[in-house]
Amino acid sequence: MKNRVIKGDTVEEQIRSIDQFLVSLRRKVRKKIILGQVPIPVSGFCDCIKDNGIFLRYISPFDGMITMLSYDFVGRFEKGTTVSAHLLTPKGETRGQKVAVEAGPVSMPVEWEIKAGDKIIMYVDHFMDLPAPDINGKGGTVFEEIWTWFSLFPALREHNFVQEDIPVEEDGV
Repeated sequence: MKNRVIKGDTVEEQIRSIDQFLVSLRRKVRKKIILGQVPIPVSGFCDCIKDNGIFLRYISPFDGMITMLSYDFVGRFEKGTTVSAHLLTPKGETRGQKVAVEAGPVSMPVEWEIKAGDKIIMYVDHFMDLPAPDINGKGGTVFEEIWTWFSLFPALREHNFVQEDIPVEEDGV
């Protein structure tokens, strides 16, 4: 029975064949798969806030990091109106961020490391205490729309299943 890896009739040809095999094997072993970390956008919209002031609830399906919270408020707002975003862990730990409400987009940097099962709640502070418009619809605070978004970067270990499933061609493509 002939050996398929080692070719050649003489010892020198067989050694050359083994050398070529090892060189080609080394090229295959050197292949790297580079996987960029792409954030997952999470967004929400609310045009009717409940009495508790909550306008977004989210639960994280995996571990990762949130680096920026953004809002876009449409309406009329009294000075001093604020909204808060809180990260609640199953262990009862909380982290929060408060921002003053202004018309238009507002962003604030955060560095929230999150775990699967952590919850994010965004709400208008003291919603029931905000001044209502007068009988003519003037003054007061009126939230017509609240748009929210943040980027969730999955932890690198969450990408492992993807790396194993990427096919690598022999020519490196």
